Order: sequence, then C-alpha cells, then structure tokens
Amino acid sequence: MTQSFTRILLQLVKRVDNKVCADCKHNDPRWAPWNLGVFLCIRCSGIHRGMGTHISKVKSVDLDTWTPEQMESIQKWGNKRANLYWELKLHDPSILDSETAVIESETTTTPQSTPDPVGWAAAAPSPPRASNSTVNRQPQPRQLLSTASSSSRPSSATHSFLSHPIFKLRRADTYGIGDPVEATLDFELDAEEVSKLHSPTSNYQLGLFCTSSTLYSPYSPSHPALPIEFPATCLITVNGRRLTNTYLKRRGFKNAKGSIAPPDLCAAGFLRIGNNSVSIEYTDSMPNHWGIATKDKRDKFYIVVQLIEAQRLMSLVNTLRETRLVPADEIRRQMVASMATNADEDIISSSFKLPLKCPISSARIIVPCRSAKCAHSQCFDAGSWYALMEQTTTWFCPICQKILDWRELIVDGLFAEILQQAPQGVDDVVLEADGSWRPYEGRFTLPSR
Repeated sequence: MTQSFTRILLQLVKRVDNKVCADCKHNDPRWAPWNLGVFLCIRCSGIHRGMGTHISKVKSVDLDTWTPEQMESIQKWGNKRANLYWELKLHDPSILDSETAVIESETTTTPQSTPDPVGWAAAAPSPPRASNSTVNRQPQPRQLLSTASSSSRPSSATHSFLSHPIFKLRRADTYGIGDPVEATLDFELDAEEVSKLHSPTSNYQLGLFCTSSTLYSPYSPSHPALPIEFPATCLITVNGRRLTNTYLKRRGFKNAKGSIAPPDLCAAGFLRIGNNSVSIEYTDSMPNHWGIATKDKRDKFYIVVQLIEAQRLMSLVNTLRETRLVPADEIRRQMVASMATNADEDIISSSFKLPLKCPISSARIIVPCRSAKCAHSQCFDAGSWYALMEQTTTWFCPICQKILDWRELIVDGLFAEILQQAPQGVDDVVLEADGSWRPYEGRFTLPSR
C-alpha cells in the first residue's frame, strides 16, 4: 500500500496545478501538509513545520509513510483548490513572485583536491560569496588542519567524529563545508576505489558525516569528538540523484544528538570514476518567537565524506570475547566486595532472579556482556547488541538504559558459566549475593562438581 500511495503522490505532483510550491511558486515541491491539501518546496515546508504540527502536518511525498486518511485529504484538495479556499479573504490575492518569496540562499563549493591520507580535512576559509545567490567556484589552495590559529578566520584544529567500533576511518575524501539551506561538495574517486566500494564482498563504505553549528564552529581552536547530527528534514543527492530512506539510515533516536550512523553513499550505486558530488538540502531550524526561522537564526550544518571500513559483527564479538573476558571467580569477588560495602544499608537483596534471555533479541544469550560500570548482574548478548547499535552511534545499555562507552564492555565469566551449566530451555536462575546460583523454582538439578 505504501508503494501505491507513493505512486499516486508522484502523479499528483506532476499535475500542472501542483508543479510549483503552493506558497512561493518555487519548482519541484516534494513536501505536503496533508491537512491543508497542498504541495510545498523544502523551504516552505520548514516554515510550516515551525508553526507546529497542530497547524500544518507536513510529510514528504516520497520518503514518509502515508495513511488512507491523509491520502484522501491530499487528493481532495491540491494547490489550486486549496489556495482558492485559504486565500479567499486576502485583500490582494495576487501570486507571489518566486524570486522574492523564497529566502535567498548562498552556496559555496570546495575545490576538488587529492584526498588526504590522514585525519579529516575541514574547509579552508570559504571564498568570497557571489551576489544574487550565484555559486563562486574560484579555486582555493588546499590547507590541511594544523594547530589553533589566533586570527579571526576559522581555526585549523584537527577534528574528528565520535569513535565507532563498527566503522574505522581509512581516509578523508573531502573538505568539510556548511551553509544554511544547502551545501554541496566535490570529491574524486579512482577506478580501484570505485571497484572496491561496489564489490559485494567489500567492507569499505563512503560515509557521509554531518554535524551542526550548535556542536561545531570553524572559529573554535579545538573540538571534542563530534556527534553525528543531520537536519530533521533534509534531502541528500549523489551526482544529481536523490538518496531514499532505504540508504540514508538517518532515523536514530528521537531528540538524541549523535544517534545516527553515517549514510553509505555507495549503497545506491550512484558513484562513478572521476569527479563526484554530494549535496544536502535542508529546512531552516531554530525558529524565533513567531515560530519562523529567520536568516540570522538558522543552524548551519557541516558535512564531510570519509572512506570507512565496516567491521564484521562476528569479528567484533570474537575480539570482545578474547580481550575483555572477566573470569567467573573475579566476578564473584566483586559481588562479595559489593555486599560488604552495602552491609550498613537497611535492605540488602540476598538473591534475585537472573534471566538468561537477551532483552534485545528475546533469545538465549550466547556471549554475555555488559558495561564494567553497570551495577547490575544482568547481561545482554554481544552479537544482538552490536547488530542493534550498528544503526546508531548512541551506545546505551538495554537493561538500565544508561549511555555507555563501548570500550568498557566486558564478557561476564560468571554469566557464561551459568549459561554453560544450565540446560537449554531454562530461561531463569536465582543468583545469590555471594555469586553462587541455583535453579529457579527447582526446574533442573545442578551438575555435580
């Protein structure tokens, strides 16, 4: 049904009355507030979102999921009929001029350059902007990031994104660039790189990293590891072809910065040998008290393309098992020490039920792991956890919901011992405060030692 709705929406957009934005008459409207029954460009959709979803319920024509109720509304109205209704009482219901109605934007492009083998390179100070929103393509000398600068121009300190166990940086392929509303950058790939990226057995990806001006400033002398943050509403194109949500993987967690994995630009097969370009177009953010984003209140977004190597999940699990195993006796000593520390408390839990199923997959745990800083004995399966976290860079414990550092994961030897001795089909045991354990409700007999 979703594909059927998408086809209908694309047909509606092609109609003469709907080919331009209902508000500013800009070409290529790809967004629609279904309760108003009109089609909008990406800029006007941002203004509508700023008014609040209780006023304008904006959805993407080809990226969002539509319900039958929403489809009925958008098919009933359309731009011409809706404007006749909503603009009936205007004193001068004249058509707005598209050149003056659209918020003027200025875009700069970075010069093509040979990719650098170390770090990631941010843009040198942008060339002077051309007037009337034209693109200035004057090449600038390539600059690698170095130490902090005392001038008023953007500093050139080395920056990096938050570390990720699944993605390892191999090379920075572009400068970073950011500008309100739209950003475009160019990069080059040789035949060997394109072949490697498109190989079905290759682990290499071309990741698109993005962060906002609330987290990064080119004028700051230094930055911590940057979380990945994409605009809430954006369109990404590679060599003029739009990426769909299938390839973007930009969902993450609601209102959680840094919870997004870098989209793989080669997944859609749009890359080619030689010159390539990627652009991101997004709606304005940071609305003022009127609910509309003004020109001096917009967020900027900075994007950079990097060659990354995706680690196989089983390789991560095996490495964790080989290097981060804490023996069962050590876990017992820690539990006894914790019991002695809490001896003065009024209530001390002497035993508790310990599930042997992973809270993520609901299947029996294979490799029990948890953070060394978590206070609970309950574990989750390492393979299931890595598979879940592959889609996000916000690492949290599925048991206590706290953010954890993936470098602090351990394999619990005591839990592994319990899994080995408890028969298959047993879902729970009782763990005592001293680290000993027994069958839950007498469902099986412990093996003799």
